[in-house]
Amino acid sequence: MRARRPVLEEAADLPPGPERAKTFGEAQLIRGMTLSAQRRRDASDDAFRAVLRVDPRHVMSPDAFSPTFRQRFDKLRAELARARKVRLSVQSQPAGATVYVDGFALGHTPASLDLVPGTYQVI
Repeated sequence: MRARRPVLEEAADLPPGPERAKTFGEAQLIRGMTLSAQRRRDASDDAFRAVLRVDPRHVMSPDAFSPTFRQRFDKLRAELARARKVRLSVQSQPAGATVYVDGFALGHTPASLDLVPGTYQVI
């Protein structure tokens, strides 16, 4: 039987932009819920942080997520807002290229972004 690639890997193959960002975000949120159900809270929180570090204003749908998950997500959002940041500077020739971080459009070059330390895919 052929192994299926995880959705997060498949999302990374999508071209940068709104569809990829939406797919990545939804996959991480579902991953976070699944890990929580497995009683792997630290891993669950990491999945939620993966969304918040590039989309700090993301709002969990009350139709899809329980109040408990939404409260935990908001707590993580507050923690990340207080966390130390590092500056990422991106330039291009010519200037004006869209900067994508983990599939999310975060600005245009030249760009200076303050991000939580970690590994990101930058295009």
